[in-house]
Amino acid sequence: MASATLKLEDVSYAFDGQEAVSHIDLEIKPSTIHAILGCNGAGKSVLMKLVAGVMRPQSGLIYLDDKPVCFSSELDAIKLGIRLCPQDLTVFGELSIIDNLFITNQITHTPFKLIDHHRSLKQAKDILARLGINRDPREKARYLSQAQKFLLQFGRAVLSTPRFLILDELYATLTNTEINIVFSVIDDLKRNGTAIIYITHRLSEIINIADTITVLKNGQIVGQYDPSGTDIEILTHSMFGEGKNNRYPKLPVEIGSPLLEVSHISNNVLHDVSFCLHEGEIIGIAGIAGSGRSQLLRALVSMEKITSGDVIYAKNDDDPRRRKVPYWVGYLPEDRDHKSLFFNLDIIRNITIRNIKQSAPHITINYEQENFLGKDIIDRLDITGTSVDGSIIGLSSGNKQKVIVSQCLYKKCKVYLFDEPTQGVDIAGKIEIYNIINELVRGGAGIIMVSSDFSELTGMCDQILVMKEGRITATIPSSDISKTDLSEFFL
Repeated sequence: MASATLKLEDVSYAFDGQEAVSHIDLEIKPSTIHAILGCNGAGKSVLMKLVAGVMRPQSGLIYLDDKPVCFSSELDAIKLGIRLCPQDLTVFGELSIIDNLFITNQITHTPFKLIDHHRSLKQAKDILARLGINRDPREKARYLSQAQKFLLQFGRAVLSTPRFLILDELYATLTNTEINIVFSVIDDLKRNGTAIIYITHRLSEIINIADTITVLKNGQIVGQYDPSGTDIEILTHSMFGEGKNNRYPKLPVEIGSPLLEVSHISNNVLHDVSFCLHEGEIIGIAGIAGSGRSQLLRALVSMEKITSGDVIYAKNDDDPRRRKVPYWVGYLPEDRDHKSLFFNLDIIRNITIRNIKQSAPHITINYEQENFLGKDIIDRLDITGTSVDGSIIGLSSGNKQKVIVSQCLYKKCKVYLFDEPTQGVDIAGKIEIYNIINELVRGGAGIIMVSSDFSELTGMCDQILVMKEGRITATIPSSDISKTDLSEFFL
């Protein structure tokens, strides 16, 4: 498809009378990277869904090469070369990898329009190799890691070389190595005329790669910047109204007695993994997709079978052998939509569901107490975007992530296992979560944190375990964290 210019003129959209985007005028030019910034709930994802045909503007017009367009579905936008790679996964686990890749764009024979399986398989192998996914395209997609699923979703969007590619926080769960692969593909697309609309909270990346930066706040454009003449402080002030100088506000905490001892555990992914978590300690887990980092957390809560070795929770009075997972262990999975959130419940119920006993000391639930405790956590984490008794569906991705952190906080655990705890959360929201983490460890809890953001690990952890191919290949103590470049371990 030929390159094109996309224009939005006075575009607005509201949920229940509350405007998510308001009177937006925006121009996206071909062969450029146009970054869209804003805090959680600023309207970024809603705006992109309007552009991609997922939703229709309630007022205003969208122009493609000065011709007004009206999409009745996302497929209409795809036909005109607009592809959305959303933050929330749209990978179908029971379908094969190749079926997921071509689900909206099958390669067919002419004139009978039969699927060309040979060409599809060849093209699938090519794109998987380009993305560093070492898998047979005929495998079911559910066997992919979370990061590989995001890369697969990205691969689906770029297969047909779109005119406009919308990336909504694609990199939330990817490591630097995987991000570099994506950037390489983006550079090729840009040279071929594709316009990339790029939503992220990683401001340092934006300044390095974007041609134009647009900042949204409360559904409106509050600034547009040339990256060559701006810096992180200017962008942060535009987004939040004030500087956020201390991005990693870790506090010194005295390390106490052991809470969790992992001794030589192995299974089909993990190999001879050992470490110890203490009271007041934050252990970071660094690793690329397929390193076993997420499988390790799942093994610690018995979601994956351990074939040898021991996981021993100290102070576990419920189990004399101290091997059973106690109730005071909180686990935050990487895949929030499918494994943590209940979309048929309101926000309060999503927060309190992991510890019903706190608001039901007897037989029945004390809803007044439940609402009071839940709203207190909502205020502390500044979960915004809809009413607290409204649907979880109305929340932005970052606010959904805060709800999941709130579940663990409400549960009042001693051990917290966080898999990508700040994915999709803006800078201000991340600081709120970091402050909660500080509060937890100061109260004697221990935290194991998997993160693809190496600066987050070095900024918040007392030690970092580097994983590769299911093994711990390096242990970085607190004394060496500040002077260690984690990316060196994955070259």
